[in-house]
Amino acid sequence: MTYTNYPCYRHLGQVAARLARFVPAKSRQWATGNYLLDYEDPDRAYGGFIQTLLIASERTGLPNVFMFMVEKHSLGHTRYYALYLKVEGLAAALYEELHKISHIETQKEKISRVLDVLMNLKVSTENPENLHLELILKIDGRTIVSQYMNQTSFSNWTKVVKKLSSLYFEFSMNYQSLNFPVIISTSRPSDIGTPSLIQIRS
Repeated sequence: MTYTNYPCYRHLGQVAARLARFVPAKSRQWATGNYLLDYEDPDRAYGGFIQTLLIASERTGLPNVFMFMVEKHSLGHTRYYALYLKVEGLAAALYEELHKISHIETQKEKISRVLDVLMNLKVSTENPENLHLELILKIDGRTIVSQYMNQTSFSNWTKVVKKLSSLYFEFSMNYQSLNFPVIISTSRPSDIGTPSLIQIRS
């Protein structure tokens, strides 16, 4: 912020430069931080600004809240893009779903032995985080995409993916793919009034 040339933050850069002489930089983890990058070309009258905000989880120490912001300006016109993500418990949910797919009795037996050893050690266990996934995409301050997913909706989504992946084996013989030619054709008028034929072949 001290050396910023971005027009909206230039007045703050002068104040930050004065404070930077007296406030020592703290050594902190990379998982929580606000990272800024800007550029300005006064001769061509354009520039940009990139911001990445990370907030770490208290339990894992890894980032679980992300904000990515890109802003650019040229000749008085400004475009603004922002992506907000909140991810909690995604690793545990993915592990659980993948474990269901690759479930083998021998693995279950080995895991049960490991669990027996850990139970005898009387180690305190922590319950995994509940799945919480948020996604918000904004362009010029307007929300374009907003998506929320919890454990129930994530399980439903993985069931759909499993059903779609099983279609491959329905159209195969001895693990060899059977190709069915498909032709999709449609006729639409063009902008100048003449008919146009669109065909999609596989």
